[in-house]
Amino acid sequence: MSTTPPAGTVPSRRVILEALRRRVSPPKVSLSYRLGLLIAGWTMVLLPLLYFGLVALPVIGVGWHVVANRAHFGEDLIPSILYLSVIPVGGIVAFFLVKPIFAEAAKRQHAHRLDRDEQRFLFTYMETLCRTIGAPPPAQIEVDVLINASAGLHLDMVTRTRKGAVLRIGLPLVAGMSLRELTGVLAHEFGIFGRGPGCGCTKRSIRSRPGLRAPSTSASQMEHDADRLPDLSDAGRSKQSLMELVTARMQFEEKLPEARTAFAQLARAVEMEENACLARCLLDAGIVPDARSFRLPSGDSRGVERLEERAASIRLSHALFIEAWEENLQRRVAAALKCLHYPELFVESEEHDAMVARARELMAAQRELQKNLDDVLALRRHLSVLELLTAQLSDEDPQTLVDQLGLLQNQAHEHLVASRDGLIYASHPFAQGDDEITIGAYLIERLPEQRLAQGAALFRVDAQLMTEVYEAGQIVGERYYYLHLRVLGALTAIAEKVESASGLALLPAPAEEDDVG
Repeated sequence: MSTTPPAGTVPSRRVILEALRRRVSPPKVSLSYRLGLLIAGWTMVLLPLLYFGLVALPVIGVGWHVVANRAHFGEDLIPSILYLSVIPVGGIVAFFLVKPIFAEAAKRQHAHRLDRDEQRFLFTYMETLCRTIGAPPPAQIEVDVLINASAGLHLDMVTRTRKGAVLRIGLPLVAGMSLRELTGVLAHEFGIFGRGPGCGCTKRSIRSRPGLRAPSTSASQMEHDADRLPDLSDAGRSKQSLMELVTARMQFEEKLPEARTAFAQLARAVEMEENACLARCLLDAGIVPDARSFRLPSGDSRGVERLEERAASIRLSHALFIEAWEENLQRRVAAALKCLHYPELFVESEEHDAMVARARELMAAQRELQKNLDDVLALRRHLSVLELLTAQLSDEDPQTLVDQLGLLQNQAHEHLVASRDGLIYASHPFAQGDDEITIGAYLIERLPEQRLAQGAALFRVDAQLMTEVYEAGQIVGERYYYLHLRVLGALTAIAEKVESASGLALLPAPAEEDDVG
């Protein structure tokens, strides 16, 4: 009686196990392979001896120096210093040669160990598969979020006891592969252990201490032998893209609570930096800032410096996490958009071609907006300072304040022009109807006319120009940020459609105060 389930149905556990109960003869081990194992084994014996011989050299050398050069000690100051200085140097060299042996093992990617009682079928499935290919069954099964599966021997290098094979499965593999494909991957991994003697010689199979890693001369041959098992897996690039998406999504969810804290601290640092910038501009214009209003330790240059140092410290403490978080966001969106190139990942949908074209259009706009972000940020800072200094004007203004206003007025005009001209040829992704409009033209139709030349004119205040620059800059800033967020939102919506089509549940919308990234 056939145990093959009808097409489109999910096989039962009994059918799955019955399909695995077919003995697979392992490939014969070649003579060259056995010789390679013999050489690798002798090398493993010789390497520790050579290593400890190297450790002994400075110890023996220092001992010889102490005895042979004893007569130089006490003769004079310099020979005595040289005699004594060799002893600690030799000890330090010996210490750092021995230290790696006792160093802690490198931190591994966090993995969750499965309980046999809770996952009884999975353990039975793996034991049946291992019997089929003639490999030892796993003593432990772990899961993580990497796009990988690995099997290794848990070997205690201190007690020299072997605790069995450990199988680690990346959850993206489970999500992105069929049962047949996943079985092929796992058969490949455990096929290595079915080769009998020498299976512990691969660098992937032993968790040893630093400095005593086994050589990998036979690793490639064993991989080749494992690949000669029946190939049950033919996952293509589309599966790889899907697994990248699942991994990025899981990492996103795992780090979300920490991201909320990090971005809240980043917002605090940005506020400090803005206050310090405004306070410094007042000082440059000859005006003493109010320490309480700007949250300064003191209303002088030292107070501004201390606030800047505090903001920099906050930024630095969260910089690595925020950088990793933003990279993960980019990987998540990029993986989702990459999946668009593989229609087989989706249920039949008329939207697919339109989504691909729309994603390309939005990504082109996003690249152009990002390239001009620095000019928009600089424009925003100059407008804030202009507003602050203008409020300080009085009938008896110090010349330093007037000069500062004139310079800021012209610098703001330069950033305004750069913000518009840098996007003047970039296509607007949300133009309606047949009207084509560029992003630059959308930001502002007409630039204020600069009537100032150079030299002393750079510091002259033009009330009309200052007003026009300020009003135009406010419009450009508001429209830029609105369009930037709209493009990112549209890209995110496409990515979420891809995730939904890939079987991933939509994430709940964050509360406004919890918004990150």
